[in-house]
Amino acid sequence: MTRIAVSILVLTLIVNAPAGASPGSWGNHFYTIERAERDRALADGWRDESDIDPFWVCEEQVGDTELLHRFYNPRLGDHFYATDATDVRNALGADYVDETAQHPLMFVFTTPHPQHVPSDDVALLMRFWNPRIGDHFYATDQEDAQRALSVGYQRDSTQPIYILTSPVACAPGVPAHRAFRLYRAPP
Repeated sequence: MTRIAVSILVLTLIVNAPAGASPGSWGNHFYTIERAERDRALADGWRDESDIDPFWVCEEQVGDTELLHRFYNPRLGDHFYATDATDVRNALGADYVDETAQHPLMFVFTTPHPQHVPSDDVALLMRFWNPRIGDHFYATDQEDAQRALSVGYQRDSTQPIYILTSPVACAPGVPAHRAFRLYRAPP
């Protein structure tokens, strides 16, 4: 089987806004590497924002990669992603359901200088949490990060997560593919 790095397909699911929330300050940010999930979202009226803050992950564990766990909290409508064992335990204790095994696995780097990858092609994936609306948001772009902070998100990260910012190989013979970011405006 050919090992490949697969893009994270970013889906932004807008949910009912809490009272007083302004547009752009609420939603559910959702990341996947499944093309079928992405295609269903596009068919359901989502807009492609692939040029905003794209990033890549590895589909298989190679070198310096760690499994990126995927969780969902049905009460909040929130998706949460983590590599750190403490974050994983905390998510399970906070009504999050572990969806990791139900989807293709995603592997990310936990060091800014992984083997076989030029440092210019690696970036910190910043995690944010908005306690008022119960939503996690992820960004590598400083402008995206500043926008998140300006609408009530707080930095929320235990262990650094590093991702690829261009389609370089995760390791020799393990290429990367472009990410998709999708968005649907609030009703």
